[in-house]
Amino acid sequence: MSTVLKYAVVALVAVASVAWRDLNLNTFLAPGVELVTVLAVVSAILLPRPVAVAVPLVTVAIGDVLLGSHSVIFLYVWGAWLAVAVGSLVMRRTRSRRSVVLLGAGVGAASSTLFFLVTNFGTWMLGRGEWVADSVAGLMSTYAMGLPFYLYPLLANLVLVPAAALGAHALREREAALVPAPQPAR
Repeated sequence: MSTVLKYAVVALVAVASVAWRDLNLNTFLAPGVELVTVLAVVSAILLPRPVAVAVPLVTVAIGDVLLGSHSVIFLYVWGAWLAVAVGSLVMRRTRSRRSVVLLGAGVGAASSTLFFLVTNFGTWMLGRGEWVADSVAGLMSTYAMGLPFYLYPLLANLVLVPAAALGAHALREREAALVPAPQPAR
């Protein structure tokens, strides 16, 4: 697979991520389900590390601009996505299909959990004393109210992340098989 094809695959997933976010915000089809984690994993497997970390963040930024997200919560959201993008780099070295699936499920679950914890903490921090109590009970209430937005993405990421990781690794292996092995000098 050429470098152009790798970037094209990642760009397609990025566009799908923004399009899905727009559709889901307008239809509430699957509350909280996103494709940025899938994008982070595919980028981590196919692209150089710095680019792989930047792609999900740039995609979220573009989505925020296009969809009109202007809340201060973006600091927590982007912080969570940065951690997800960096964490997805562990998917680069997995070799067997079983390890890709297991690690993909782990990355998907960890990403959903981290995003849930960070963004709901941010919601509590921004709303303390206004719409939620400025106490541990208020924080727990915020997490309880956010549970529906945790369960759907968790289930989705347990399926989508391993599937995307398998596909990205298959593309990378196909490229390796097409490149002839270097011949020793004679």
